[in-house]
Amino acid sequence: MDYNNYLRAILVGESKAYGFTIGFWSSGMVLVMMDSMNDFLNVFSFGLGAVIGFGILSLVAFRGVLKTATVEQNEFMVLSTVHYFAALVPMVLTYLILSYVPGNTGLLLAGISVSLSYNLLILVQETIAEKISELSVL
Repeated sequence: MDYNNYLRAILVGESKAYGFTIGFWSSGMVLVMMDSMNDFLNVFSFGLGAVIGFGILSLVAFRGVLKTATVEQNEFMVLSTVHYFAALVPMVLTYLILSYVPGNTGLLLAGISVSLSYNLLILVQETIAEKISELSVL
């Protein structure tokens, strides 16, 4: 067995779920830390916001939700799989939103921000990784 090849396959397969999990779990821990998850309606508001954020991205990316999606397999830079922005910025945004917007409105906005920021920052990370790669080729 080629362990290095196997590890590469594992990392590529897990990279999206890993960053997504860190982004949402760390944001959830901020919610707990700030004592915002003290009843079901609060938890539901955050979850609803996350679903709305994902829905917004789907509407924009696919130009509707009642379509069949075909996605081509893309190559991506390894550096972008680390999710240095995408996994950590949602946690910061959650903290800032809950610091200034109280109650269920803040939780809803925090949920939306986690979905939007995580997914959009993956694109930013890929762009940064590609630019760094171009510089290193020169």
